[in-house]
Amino acid sequence: MLQRVPVTSVMNYSRGCLPTKARVDISSYTWQIRDFSQRTLSGNRSLQSEGFEVNIITQKVTREKRRCYMWLSRDRINVDNQLSPWLQLTLTTFNHLSKRHVTPEARNVCFAWISAGQRHCMSRLTGGFDVFGCGDFNVTKQEFVLYDDLFDKDKDLLPKDVLVIVCEVSALTPEVSYVDSLLFRPAEPVTVRSMERTLSKDLRRMLDTGQGSDVTLVANDGHEFAAHTIILSTRAVFFAKTFEHHMQEKQEKRVTIKDLDSAAVKGLLEFMYTDEVSNITQLAVKLLPKADEYDIPRMKSMCEKSMATELNSENAAEFLLLADMHHASQLRAAASHFIATHWKDVKTTDGWTRLINHKPQLVDEVIDLLAEVVSELMIE
Repeated sequence: MLQRVPVTSVMNYSRGCLPTKARVDISSYTWQIRDFSQRTLSGNRSLQSEGFEVNIITQKVTREKRRCYMWLSRDRINVDNQLSPWLQLTLTTFNHLSKRHVTPEARNVCFAWISAGQRHCMSRLTGGFDVFGCGDFNVTKQEFVLYDDLFDKDKDLLPKDVLVIVCEVSALTPEVSYVDSLLFRPAEPVTVRSMERTLSKDLRRMLDTGQGSDVTLVANDGHEFAAHTIILSTRAVFFAKTFEHHMQEKQEKRVTIKDLDSAAVKGLLEFMYTDEVSNITQLAVKLLPKADEYDIPRMKSMCEKSMATELNSENAAEFLLLADMHHASQLRAAASHFIATHWKDVKTTDGWTRLINHKPQLVDEVIDLLAEVVSELMIE
């Protein structure tokens, strides 16, 4: 879709000046990527749109129609071939994706966003023309969208597994005179800035990339995780005391967590940086004792809530014993009530036998609760 409209420009045209009047050719293209969850994005595999034509202002300040392509890629960020958490979006006249050296310019202004009910991840793509004088055009946004955000159901960026990216290029043709662009800069944020809160995303990226890390957490299976002492110390008093008083950990900048495997340590770190654990259902049993030991109330409550929703005849007695050991009052109440209302099935399990052997007073409490349940049923 191409439209041509005369406007009074508020975009930088060149260093220090811009035209007081301008004609803008606005070219837009909508790229629909169907079955996105089945696509593979890695350091050597990218997604390419079909070719489409846009009007651009060349280095000779002439308007030309050029065939362009959009590319969606995911780079590798270190020697271990770890994938970046970000997807990069590129608009280029090249029919293949590669690193390009370009001369920055502002006659062609490119914005892109994800269309899913409303505009998401509104971004300006920056770049310019090839420095070797070939006339090829290339603009990009390295941090267009976090890959994991696309699959976050709360964000709803992939309705029906279709990713819709809209790209808009405004080609600015100058006329007449120029004025100091500083006069117009206060108006720029109105059109392009996003008010989305990004603290959680930024901290997650900090964890995923390991940028600026100064301590290593080691799981009981030997897997190592880069982390930041300031984050860990702020989030848990346990770590603050460890880095302050434990000379070995303080000097070596390594903390070995002997009773957690790599999946659980990864979940623990995810909580420390983002206040959430994405796979809490699978990790709750492992993280509950650590939440109690490290005195992390929110993570402890999350574990209790998750485990309470997973109660069944096989695990109820085990969960009750675990809740009692780690002062998990919410889970303790839920497990006791479940056992009292499913007594016939629970009493035949190995967990119930262990409960009798290790904490017989809990059995007495369950029996008292069972008596209350039976009494209520008889009254009804």
